[in-house]
Amino acid sequence: MKHLRALIYPLIATVTILQLSCKEEKVYPKVDILSPDQGHYRYGDTILVRATASEVNGNVSVSVLKGASIVNLPSSLVYQDGDEYEFEIYFDDKYLESGEYDIRVRAFNEGNGTSKFVKVFLEELEKRVRGVVALSVNWNTATLLKRDSASAITSLSLEGDYHYLSFSGRFDQIVVAPREEGELTSFSFNDLSENYTIPLFTSSGIRLYDGLIDINGYPNVLTSDGRIKSYGEQGNQIKSNLVDDLPALDAGRELDFYGDKIAVLSKQETDGFWKLSVIGESNRNVMRWSRSSGEGIDVEWYSNNNCIIAYSKQNNTIIARYDVESRTLTQLSELANTKGVDLEWIGTGMLLSTDNEIYVFDPFILQTPSLLYSQGANKMTYEALSGEVYYASDNTVYKAKPGSPWQYVMAYGGSMVDVEIAYNK
Repeated sequence: MKHLRALIYPLIATVTILQLSCKEEKVYPKVDILSPDQGHYRYGDTILVRATASEVNGNVSVSVLKGASIVNLPSSLVYQDGDEYEFEIYFDDKYLESGEYDIRVRAFNEGNGTSKFVKVFLEELEKRVRGVVALSVNWNTATLLKRDSASAITSLSLEGDYHYLSFSGRFDQIVVAPREEGELTSFSFNDLSENYTIPLFTSSGIRLYDGLIDINGYPNVLTSDGRIKSYGEQGNQIKSNLVDDLPALDAGRELDFYGDKIAVLSKQETDGFWKLSVIGESNRNVMRWSRSSGEGIDVEWYSNNNCIIAYSKQNNTIIARYDVESRTLTQLSELANTKGVDLEWIGTGMLLSTDNEIYVFDPFILQTPSLLYSQGANKMTYEALSGEVYYASDNTVYKAKPGSPWQYVMAYGGSMVDVEIAYNK
């Protein structure tokens, strides 16, 4: 028995060593990137990646990385012959920031991976103005107007009481929304052809929409039942969340956004007070809020933690600053015998439009706003690249740097109720 054990133990040890040696024999692919050898690429470019990968028994792929994070740029394998591979990467992200990125080619053999990298510089799409869009209303009819970079003006009649307008540079789309009659509709900026319509089923005579704004290239609409709905390129719903305790069937809401926060000014059905809700973009929960008596006019973000509101009390217009962190509302000024219409941020200050004048003020100084123009505007839009403000006043759209004479942009037969800048992104 002792002799048998003496024979078995060496045999077991030999088998174990063989098994261990087999387990340790891992085969890794050999990968090499032939091109590009660094390089500089701009938005719209196709990046051709040529590589070799041998001893492969699995997937061979290409990707773009910023640090350790994968950048969402589409790619495809366009050629493969033996160990040779060619990929195309499509630089189609308008919002990708300029900088150095890594192109990675990765190959696998039974779960064993090999990666090779090459650095490239990707240059972001330069933001520029493509034109101006406006909405003109004459009684129960509306007209969508577009002026392009060549100053050509195109118009399109709309059926419904359209009152809200936004522009998506991400999708090159104009989006319009009605108050009570009509459908949320998207049009192509190039030829004003219709992209999609979205009906909102509700009882006759009840308001459909109370606001429309573009947030990071996505149109966001505030519905009359207190929801903020975000839409994609084909009208697919990206998000739909109930804004906390906004009443249905109530008019006159306003909304604005800054970073990941949305400010909504709305009237509470229970007590008739106006409420300012600041909602996190990630979860749409109410973060801070305050209320003030009187009729709300507009809300506009000034900085990360401060938004400006205008509301009317009796025959006066009151301007106040709301601090999101401290949840305090500070009255800045009160304009007697004026009817406020619109607020607009202009980089270094704020504008307030009334029915007959436009004022400028610093939201951190407690003083009466200064008269800028003796003419009012239904809507103002700041164009940051040129420093000009576009004014929708009566039946005409004008533009000017604050304090400079107004320049004609376009006019139509009705009242201009909204104007937006059409950017390329």
